[in-house]
Amino acid sequence: MSKPFLFVIARGDSKRHELAMKHSGDESAVEIVYDRRASDRRTRRAAQVLEDERRRRKRRGVDISQDLSLTGWAYIRR
Repeated sequence: MSKPFLFVIARGDSKRHELAMKHSGDESAVEIVYDRRASDRRTRRAAQVLEDERRRRKRRGVDISQDLSLTGWAYIRR
């Protein structure tokens, strides 16, 4: 069973990840992960971008890109 909350930390921000892990303690309702996206999708060919966007809309309901770039983290209710 997946956890109801997801806390995404910007890639490479080990201090923030460590702090989140420390403060969540044994909280079983929160999963803490690093952002795993490799690059901005807009750098691909236009046809590939459209296909990816269609798939992403089905899988992801929330765009966290702005949160990650501004604050270094995003908190999502699944």
